[in-house]
Amino acid sequence: MKVKMFNILWVVFLVPALGFGQGNHQPSLSFYQQLAKKDASYEQGLNLPSSVDDDDFWKDQQIFEEQLLAKNPEGYRTYINKKAELYRIHELSCDESCRHGERFVLKSQFYKEHAATAQYASLPQTKKPQIKN
Repeated sequence: MKVKMFNILWVVFLVPALGFGQGNHQPSLSFYQQLAKKDASYEQGLNLPSSVDDDDFWKDQQIFEEQLLAKNPEGYRTYINKKAELYRIHELSCDESCRHGERFVLKSQFYKEHAATAQYASLPQTKKPQIKN
């Protein structure tokens, strides 16, 4: 009986105190930075077999970003700024062997244009990535 009562008290008092189960909980900004790193790494190595698959992937990415903006504008800004930084760094080492689809190039331009430009003004200018044929 004591164990059962302890479990009930734990759920009633401790879980809300820790913030679990609250519907308005927002992930930390570092979560969005880590997510941006993971996504950028995946996108930079992306080599889908068809243009249809490529289009589907980037449409899904666009939907995710629109939903993030609607639900958490600060998280969205953090995510976009981090991706802009990572895409710029990637472009510095991107050469002929690093070929990306047209949608990747367009998204890369979007990230750079919509990021906090002052934060990245000191980064070296980059060359345009190759579009795969």
